[in-house]
Amino acid sequence: MRELSQAMAQALQFHCSKEDLWIIARYVEEKVRNDVESARAILQRSVLVNSKSQKLWKEYFKFELVHSKDTDVPVIVFKYALEEVPKISSELISLASQSEISVEVLREMKSLSKAFKLNP
Repeated sequence: MRELSQAMAQALQFHCSKEDLWIIARYVEEKVRNDVESARAILQRSVLVNSKSQKLWKEYFKFELVHSKDTDVPVIVFKYALEEVPKISSELISLASQSEISVEVLREMKSLSKAFKLNP
């Protein structure tokens, strides 16, 4: 399995703008190797390299809704996503409302979204 991770890392070096490749690399780490921290690092790097990618921000946000639902991490990712891709707000709020996230956190996201629309 380590070889697969290394192959994905090499592929990402040459094809860093390929969104689906980042998603596959995250999947390999999370589901095949059972390494959530490595999967998180891949997603963080993906949005750093492709900061305007709605697809990657959604993947990262969904990941954190599952793996960090009892923390403030989804709100932090939401805020960074809004800064990079403001029009993603309603999609992320919809994903959050379908998850097991608390009502308070969902309210905070909606508030951030409104504030951001007033002060882009």
